[in-house]
Amino acid sequence: MLSAKAIERILVVDRNLDFHPLLSAELSPSFALPVVPITVEKLSKNKELLQDSLLVTSFYHLFPVQSLDLDPTRFVVCTVEPGLEEMEAVMALKPGSLVAIISISSTLLKMANNMAAALRGEEVAVRCIGKDEKSEIAYVMKHAILCFVTVQAKKW
Repeated sequence: MLSAKAIERILVVDRNLDFHPLLSAELSPSFALPVVPITVEKLSKNKELLQDSLLVTSFYHLFPVQSLDLDPTRFVVCTVEPGLEEMEAVMALKPGSLVAIISISSTLLKMANNMAAALRGEEVAVRCIGKDEKSEIAYVMKHAILCFVTVQAKKW
């Protein structure tokens, strides 16, 4: 351990490229080191990154990451928690309400839609919208009772 290189970056492993900007936006403000999202495939081709990185992933990506030669002192598995406040807000809606979910990530939109459906079924309508669908966003915002938006830190 004493001969190990200093940690230069935090590598966040996630297979969903469209989720990478959200990971950066969420994690970067909390760390002095650069946060670099990466796929397992890319990391497998650049194993030298493991020598001076702290590797972070979720349980969803644990199995493929375990195939790499990891230093267990530089590897953290995180639990992804659902947004409890957001879930409570959806549960509090009157039947027939419209929820708008706007994101840069189609992966996040699918997850959020599934979560809302699991919570309320067809009692509330959910409209998932990509950030570039400007006219759809303008229309839905006139009718939505609740809106969730994810943004990229640099530019939206």
